[in-house]
Amino acid sequence: MNLTAGMILAGLVFSGVVPGQKKRDVERVDPGTKQAEPSKRPVKKPVLILARRELTKAGKIARVPRAAKADERRRKWAEALAAYETITKHYSELPEIVGEAWFRHGQLLGRMGRGDDSVASFRKAVAASPTTIGGRALYEAGNVERRRKRYTAALALYRECAGGKDKKYGNRARLWLASTLDKLGRLPDARSEWKAIAYDEAVDVFVRIRSFDALAASYLNRSQLDEARAVLVDADDKLSAAAHGDSKRAQQVRRRLERMRSRKRLAPKAGDKLRRN
Repeated sequence: MNLTAGMILAGLVFSGVVPGQKKRDVERVDPGTKQAEPSKRPVKKPVLILARRELTKAGKIARVPRAAKADERRRKWAEALAAYETITKHYSELPEIVGEAWFRHGQLLGRMGRGDDSVASFRKAVAASPTTIGGRALYEAGNVERRRKRYTAALALYRECAGGKDKKYGNRARLWLASTLDKLGRLPDARSEWKAIAYDEAVDVFVRIRSFDALAASYLNRSQLDEARAVLVDADDKLSAAAHGDSKRAQQVRRRLERMRSRKRLAPKAGDKLRRN
């Protein structure tokens, strides 16, 4: 062996690679070699994937064409309800799946006109998974009671939802809480709630617009035009920052402000349109 070949062989041995062996093989077996860090992306467990597929399958069963005959509709809905109930039993170790299954169960019962059973299923969803779907379930249960004109029960559910950690549905519940108070003839309380939402910068801007709109409408309904006008001016002022700029969200905010029902109602009565600076 000449001097050059010997130096090459020595270098290979020093690096941990021997003739006839690929470098990647050495890297795989050498404990001293730095390994690639595992991905930090959460890996869905097979059982969770399977559970979500079952939810999707049950949802497809529940989607009955409008043209379907009454008997066919009832049969499909019963099949979907049974599927949701089976999911709650088979995947009892997955609270989020159980909660979503009971939530969809409640939605379907609501469509079927079974209000009491619907609210009961929403309650089960809250019990199973209060953090992931509890807020939405309480909100929907409140809607069921409100549509049945059971306003006292609706108020209790909306208040429970508003007091929870889910601010998205909690703030929506506050809107309907105010509207329900108005239905019950408790206008001062309703206006206090609308004002609290409208002037709270922590609330989503679109919910605030709806609250300003409802507040202005409460004055328009009683022919209090000046008060209604003042509310709309306040809405333009308080939400000006969100409406400023060329972003998609800013454009949406401007459109929502322009399309407020109370603004459209007030314009012909007042003789002019309220315009933002």
